Amino acid sequence: MLGALIGAKIAVHIDESLFNKVLAIIMIAVMMIIIFKPDLDLAEKAVKLTGKYLWQGIIVFFFLGIYGGFINAGIGFLIILYLHYAHHINLVRTNATKVFVVLIYSVAALIVFILNDKVDFKIGLILAIGNASGAWISSRLSVKKGDGFIRKFLIVMIGALAIKLWFFQV
Repeated sequence: MLGALIGAKIAVHIDESLFNKVLAIIMIAVMMIIIFKPDLDLAEKAVKLTGKYLWQGIIVFFFLGIYGGFINAGIGFLIILYLHYAHHINLVRTNATKVFVVLIYSVAALIVFILNDKVDFKIGLILAIGNASGAWISSRLSVKKGDGFIRKFLIVMIGALAIKLWFFQV
């Protein structure tokens, strides 16, 4: 949450065009990691969540919070990559964890945006309904279809988002 507060404060003051370019570059980098990172055989690897991995996770999630509060778009991809490759958590469980983490830090970031009069509540409510509906459908799909489906879906969605941000700015 602390990272999200810092990131949201940065987002309030950044130029929109620069914001879109930064996000497009980050999304391409994430997509390349997903494509070129070898698949993990998680059946042979133990989940790493204690000791030094716990402390590493706290530090990484602080910076992910800054990114999430600043940009938010694509934060799920970054959380999934980190938990899957660094902590060897399967993609279905990683996705569930991501949803909970994003919920927690989003409240902090939302407060910053509300205090800076940056929230259009009517549009926000419409988007929240669409987002919640999509999340409900996709969470069931991800549990049913598994890690391979999630990986392919992430690659397509990240590529589409990066192209939209770079070439089709409003």
